[in-house]
Amino acid sequence: MPIMNPINPDNEITVLNKANDHLVAQNSELNIRIDQLTARVEELTSTNNNIDMSPETPTGFFVPEESAQIFRVLQKDPINVNITIRNTGDNPVDYNFQEWDGTTWNDLGDLNGELAIEENNTIQVSANFSEIRCMASSVGTSYLDFEISP
Repeated sequence: MPIMNPINPDNEITVLNKANDHLVAQNSELNIRIDQLTARVEELTSTNNNIDMSPETPTGFFVPEESAQIFRVLQKDPINVNITIRNTGDNPVDYNFQEWDGTTWNDLGDLNGELAIEENNTIQVSANFSEIRCMASSVGTSYLDFEISP
């Protein structure tokens, strides 16, 4: 005959009551933490609603006062792309495109100009070599965004 362990219902109830008390205490702690987090979310939401979002932060790449490389295009074959550049900053931007001949950077003819604030320009860039760059500067600094397509 198999040996049976007698079950003591009083012991089992005591163990279950202790486990239940522990779970109730954990639940109470979690409810307090939820209340704290809810209060913090309400505080942050209130703060965010009071932030003045104007003027809007410009997008694009920073254009310094001294002429600097803003972006570069490198591909296997000689470059032939359309590039749209947009002045997203608060000051006019002077730009020019150059190609790398393996030794020096050379200006690409008349692919230079000035973009007024919020102006954009689409430029057909054709080069004899496989690497070009856009140089730009702005009095008082600005931002320049760009898009490249075949």
